[in-house]
Amino acid sequence: SVAIMGETFSGSAAIAGALGYSIEDMAVAVGLMANAGVKGSVAGTALKNTFNGLLNGATLTADAFGEVEFSAINADGTIDSFSDTLNELRGYFEQMTDAERVQNAMLISGQRGYNGLLAMINSTEEDYQSLTDKINDCSGAAQKMADTKLDNLQGDVTLLNSATDGLK
Repeated sequence: SVAIMGETFSGSAAIAGALGYSIEDMAVAVGLMANAGVKGSVAGTALKNTFNGLLNGATLTADAFGEVEFSAINADGTIDSFSDTLNELRGYFEQMTDAERVQNAMLISGQRGYNGLLAMINSTEEDYQSLTDKINDCSGAAQKMADTKLDNLQGDVTLLNSATDGLK
């Protein structure tokens, strides 16, 4: 719901904004976590801790590839979009065993954030792409909702009152 999403953003939106992460990327992250049962302030804490871990950098380890230094900060000081960062992490985590995934997620996001990171990374490619497509292609959704809400007698009265106020 919007209220739960707001609770999630209350703990992470300021950091996401400072990092230049888009609202669409954040909505995808929140949606993926919510689909896995990570919601509200727990999801907000997970995002905040994930941001911190990505900025600090981490050495990812797995039998499949050994050690890889990972950071959201590029050599030139720029920061990749959150979706690009998640996609890159998903590539590494696909090569890990379940135990390695948990260990590396805890390394990045800490004890109170790894559940959210795992929810974002462990989602299926279909779920990830479907949610991303729906969020990025939602133009006009608010107008459709308003039109539906106003398409009755009560809506006609609301529009008449609004027009009367405008005329005054």
